Amino acid sequence: MNLLDRYSHAFEDQRRDVLSLFEANPDAVLLDLGCGSGEFTLEMAAKIGASRICGIDYSEENAARASARGIDCRRCNLDATRAPFGDAGFDVICASQVLEHLADTDTLPKEIYRMLRPGGYAVVSTPNLAATQNILALFTGWQPPQTAVSDDFDIFLTSRRLKKRTDPWPTHRRAFTIEGLCALLRWHGLEIEKVKGSGLYPLPSAVARFVLHFEKRHASYITVKARKKSPA
Repeated sequence: MNLLDRYSHAFEDQRRDVLSLFEANPDAVLLDLGCGSGEFTLEMAAKIGASRICGIDYSEENAARASARGIDCRRCNLDATRAPFGDAGFDVICASQVLEHLADTDTLPKEIYRMLRPGGYAVVSTPNLAATQNILALFTGWQPPQTAVSDDFDIFLTSRRLKKRTDPWPTHRRAFTIEGLCALLRWHGLEIEKVKGSGLYPLPSAVARFVLHFEKRHASYITVKARKKSPA
């Protein structure tokens, strides 16, 4: 397995970590922010046993695909925009690999808090700025691979390797460490319950999972479970 394969395996580990944080609840209403075509959303719903599944995505094509899978999906740009759902309507909200693409990173957690029922929880996942591959890139004077300098082109480590961007999605606009992501969610009223780290580049998945039981700060991805407190 080459080093790029190990990085892709870290992403799969991150998805497993997201799923592991859900609680079984056959009455739950689930909202997936940035749901894509809805395939992973249905995996979340199956893990929870959700009675209703909703989603939001930026892409009209993805929203149509998710709707075809039976998801109540609305098209919306989540950057500095009020979500098209009412207050306190969801037991579970997931935002996996979304927050780092937004220029305004305050509106989304505010909206999560607004849309969660008291006692409901959110699962939020992003790449980790403090990941080992980013530290190594900075140490050698290269551009960290999980950061962006332009919306027009991608830079992978060095300026000798440039590629014109052809996808419609925003680049990574913000970067988070575990402390930074937890601070953002706390600031907007959510209580942190659990933090997981996924992938430890360049270690194989099995070794990385063992090490991450003891040290998460340099994982490739970070996933946080945070709850909206019920009234006393």
